[in-house]
Amino acid sequence: LPEGGAPLRHLMPIRFHTGTAETLGRVALLDRKEVLPGEEALVQFILDDPVVTAPGDIFVVRIQSPTITIGGGRVIGVSRHRSRRLKSHIIEGLIEKEKSLDDPRKQVEHVFRKAGAAGVTREEVLHETGMIAERVDETVAHLLDADRIMMVPDSKLFLHQDGLAEAGRRLLDFLRAFHKENPLRMGAPYAVLKNKSGLKPEVLAITAKEETDARRVVFENGLYRFVDFSVALSADQKATLQKLEATLRETRFQTPRAEDLYVQHRLVPERAEPMLRLLLENGTVLKLKDDVLLHKDMFE
Repeated sequence: LPEGGAPLRHLMPIRFHTGTAETLGRVALLDRKEVLPGEEALVQFILDDPVVTAPGDIFVVRIQSPTITIGGGRVIGVSRHRSRRLKSHIIEGLIEKEKSLDDPRKQVEHVFRKAGAAGVTREEVLHETGMIAERVDETVAHLLDADRIMMVPDSKLFLHQDGLAEAGRRLLDFLRAFHKENPLRMGAPYAVLKNKSGLKPEVLAITAKEETDARRVVFENGLYRFVDFSVALSADQKATLQKLEATLRETRFQTPRAEDLYVQHRLVPERAEPMLRLLLENGTVLKLKDDVLLHKDMFE
C-alpha cells in the first residue's frame, strides 16, 4: 500500500487488473484487520468475474471510485473458495507458497505438501501451478527420484512424504479411539477403517501397509489393532469366555448356534455376545453357514 493514502479495510470494494484483464471485486485481508499506508499484507481478491491468471503474475489494484491506484503485487495462487482469515496455518502456507514462486520445483512440491493425506493428481498440480505440462512432469520425476513424493498404487494420486506421515498419524489416532470405544474388540475390520478413518481408500491401503511394516499396527485375523493394545477382561468375563470355548470344544461337530449356548448355560446375551465375538475374532471359534459355530480344534 503506497504512503500517504487511506488504510485498506477488509472487504473494501476494488478494481483488479492483471495482464489485459480487469474486473471489480472486494479485497479480503487474511493476516490483519487493516493495511496501513506503506504496509504489505496477504490478501484474497473476491472478484465479480473470473480472470485468467497464474502464480507469479503481477496485479494492480485500484479504488473503484475515484480510480486511484492503491497497490499491487504478485499472484500466489488461485482458489475457488474463500480462505479463512487470521488463521496461522493458512498464513504460514501462503508465505511458504510465496517463497516458492521463483523456484518451479519448490512450487510444485508445495502443492503436494499442501494436499496432505488427501494426495493430489497431476491434473490438480497443473491447475494450481499454472505451469506447462512438460515442466510439471520434469519436476514430478525429480521429486519421485528424490523420494519426496510417491505414486499411490492403483490410483492417479501422488502423496508427499509429509502427507504419508500425516495419514499414519490419523490411522493411529483412529485406532486409539476405536480401542477406547470398543475395549472388548480385538481390533477394527478394514471396512470400518475405510468408512470412518477419513482417509481415501487408496491412501488407507498404503498407509495400513506402512504402519504394519513399521510394527506400529498389527494386522491379525482380518483386524487392525494398535501394537500395544490387548483386551482386558474381568473375572466374570473370563469365566464366560472359558465356558463358551469349553462347550464348543466338547460339542465337536454338533455345531450349535449362539442362542443355543446362551440358553444351555443360562447366559445373558448382552454379556455373552462380546465374549463369543472375541472367540470369533481371535480365530478360536468359526462361524459357518446358517450361523452355526465350530471350534477351531475340529479342523486340526
